[in-house]
Amino acid sequence: MEIIEKCILNLKKNRFNVEFFENSKEFKDYILYNLPRSKSIGFGGSMTLEEIELYELLVKIGVDVSWHWRSPYPESTKERALNSDYYFSSANAITVDGKIINMDGTGNRVANLFYHHEKVFIVCGVNKIVENEELAKERIAKIAAPMNTKRLNLNTPCTISGHCSDCNSQDRICNIYSVISKNTKADINVFIINENLGF
Repeated sequence: MEIIEKCILNLKKNRFNVEFFENSKEFKDYILYNLPRSKSIGFGGSMTLEEIELYELLVKIGVDVSWHWRSPYPESTKERALNSDYYFSSANAITVDGKIINMDGTGNRVANLFYHHEKVFIVCGVNKIVENEELAKERIAKIAAPMNTKRLNLNTPCTISGHCSDCNSQDRICNIYSVISKNTKADINVFIINENLGF
């Protein structure tokens, strides 16, 4: 718990708004109570959001949500998400010193995290917290990237080996690396859930 508390403290020092929840139900209750129904919502690709079934919850209460994972027209849905009022996604890692780390394939997810939206919400399980940026890169190489390529059945070496080899495959998903060190005008909010969620 000490590592989580230190991470939260440093995220706040880096001007992020932070909320901690004991479980995903507590988090969803918070969202139900605080999220304005009138705001349009964009979702980035995220197994965390998938596992907690946030999309289904928001649709059920009548919120306008754009998520390419749930659309027969993913490219146009990504465009709608880009122009949404609020944006929800996750992170590949959060460091104890309060940085938000992501690796992306095409860049739509990471670009949405720090520009254009009224508010951005980054939802993470405690399994995403790592000591430093070096371990964040290691987590991506050994956990997030291989698990995602397997999920998507992509033709990359890590799909088979289970670890990154810095490949040059056409299916490579490790193309764009981003570090958010401080909160921006996007008003970034970090929601940490005391569960293991996503990759």
